[in-house]
Amino acid sequence: NYGASAKYYLINQYDFMPSPGVTAQLSDDPVSMANVFEASEHQKARSLSCETAQPGTKVDYEVYLLNDGYASPKDGKLLAKASETYEYGGYHRIQLKEALPIEQGQHFSVVVTQQCDGLYCIPVDRALNETGMNKLNEELGLNYSRYAVGVVNEGESFTFEDGEWADWFDVVASIKAAAAETEPGDIFDYDNFAIKAYADPMGEPPIHEAVVVPDLGGMTEAEALAAL
Repeated sequence: NYGASAKYYLINQYDFMPSPGVTAQLSDDPVSMANVFEASEHQKARSLSCETAQPGTKVDYEVYLLNDGYASPKDGKLLAKASETYEYGGYHRIQLKEALPIEQGQHFSVVVTQQCDGLYCIPVDRALNETGMNKLNEELGLNYSRYAVGVVNEGESFTFEDGEWADWFDVVASIKAAAAETEPGDIFDYDNFAIKAYADPMGEPPIHEAVVVPDLGGMTEAEALAAL
């Protein structure tokens, strides 16, 4: 039933790469990160989560219902805002004051801005890729057999820096291209941002049948009431 409780819940997320740690990109100027999701079914978003890299980090969350053909993660209607300061680094989850209804196929975004010690921060998850594993084994005489493969697709994660939004897919490609020109080379793979939106399914909306209304022209009030 539409709006009824289900026996499962939804997690809108993209960060699937296991990583041993997180690095922090710090800036004096405002920077933000965002994930854009397409609702896989009718749902009500009820909580959000993100990752912080440092203790005492203040996090501002914003949720937008995006316009058709949106140009950025903020190109739409602001549905909710929330803020929290976290004593320790790690993964955190915040409950929204009201659940946000989102229809199947609609695009929505979760924008996260973090500040710590007077600086803005973007946590980045990365891990050794196959090239990095082979270099490590060769240089240290190890037989390490585990490496990461990061899958970052266009239109999933975004960064805001220098007053402009950029697709994280393009940023990662630039980072890896620059690394390949230096030593020790392109040895890391990167993940999407660890921003999630938890939601309850709403089921399919009801279908209302058309009601035939009789032509009441020329009838008296009593005849019209009888016809209805």
